[in-house]
Amino acid sequence: SGKTVSLAWTDRSTDETGFKVLRKDSLKGSYSTVTTTSAGVISYDDTVTESKTYWYRVSATNSNGDSTGSKVVKVDVE
Repeated sequence: SGKTVSLAWTDRSTDETGFKVLRKDSLKGSYSTVTTTSAGVISYDDTVTESKTYWYRVSATNSNGDSTGSKVVKVDVE
């Protein structure tokens, strides 16, 4: 069954339409968008199916594009 990774961040944006939660499952891999939240949302629970290491980052988004991504968070799921 799935395992839950709980993510939370600080909303420092004033004009976002949402936040993109990005994940990759290998150090040299590329990020894929897990979800795009609504504006003002500051947490997300991601369900993963494999026990391994994941890397996450979050970026604000609006009609002008995406912000620079947050610091990367490494999560080891056992």
